[in-house]
Amino acid sequence: MEDTLITFPTAKLAKEKGFNISSRSDGIGTDVFINGKLTHTIFYDKNHIHAPTQSLLQRWLREVHKKHINVQPFYYKGDFISWNLKIHNTYYKDKFNTYEEALEQGLFEALKLIK
Repeated sequence: MEDTLITFPTAKLAKEKGFNISSRSDGIGTDVFINGKLTHTIFYDKNHIHAPTQSLLQRWLREVHKKHINVQPFYYKGDFISWNLKIHNTYYKDKFNTYEEALEQGLFEALKLIK
């Protein structure tokens, strides 16, 4: 089981909003250390836009910016239908097929809330 890396648009917006963590690069990817724990990321382009895992960016949004993302399963008559997204008290009308898809959208929307 592996963590999902964020997409380029989310990574670009995260960089614009101040997501900057210490790292070292070997030219192919980046090894990122958070509280002494190694987290692997990749570069999306020569401008050094880091693509961290969804969980790492979610943690940064929660701990640094107090932006809480909640992804919940939606059931109808006992059958799983889709994943729902909520940021703080705002529900998003889109339905998502996977948890990771919903979380990615949540990360992007939460980043847009940062002034």
